[in-house]
Amino acid sequence: MVGLFDVDGTILDSMGIYEDLGKIYLQGKGIVAKEDLNDVLYPMTFQQSASYLKNHYELDDSIDEIISSLQKYLYGYYANEVPLKEGIIDILNILKNKNDSLYIVSSSPKKLITISFQRLNIYHYFKDILTCDDFKCQKDKQFYLKVLKRIHTKANECILFEDSVSSAIAAKQCGIKVIGVKDDYARENIKNIADMYIENWRDLNENSFNNSR
Repeated sequence: MVGLFDVDGTILDSMGIYEDLGKIYLQGKGIVAKEDLNDVLYPMTFQQSASYLKNHYELDDSIDEIISSLQKYLYGYYANEVPLKEGIIDILNILKNKNDSLYIVSSSPKKLITISFQRLNIYHYFKDILTCDDFKCQKDKQFYLKVLKRIHTKANECILFEDSVSSAIAAKQCGIKVIGVKDDYARENIKNIADMYIENWRDLNENSFNNSR
């Protein structure tokens, strides 16, 4: 089996920081965010979020300065604070002991993944970290087709561990099996999309992968 792992909301318990990032930035400016800020910023890119914050809160900082501040805070969080999801280490050890090849497939910047994985001592579990930046596309069907080509693997040999509905749908369109991982910050329920659904990593054990090859 080849294991493909999403990062945020799947390996790392990190989605909360994205919910609160705009609010945290404004607090640093002494500004109280509106109640709906999280919902407004959720679907936006960094560029769009920075533009929204500048225009709606009449900020003096330029859009580039706002983006830089947001990214700096994120880097500090990943480097020093972000925790693992409970039970993930046990699963990584099980798969490594089975000599399965494990890869990261993520839309997050590689530097954030690397700095957090090094601190949390899980970097060595993975053969490679593949991100949207590597393939110049979103985490859609084309992304997964490019991943399969890069790692020289057929779709039916892979299992994706994922918390995002859209990413799960894209992977399944390529023929990749999906194990959905519950995340408290997910906006959609992956349970009805995934081939298997877990509330947390403790739901899996060595027997879960006996028929995965």
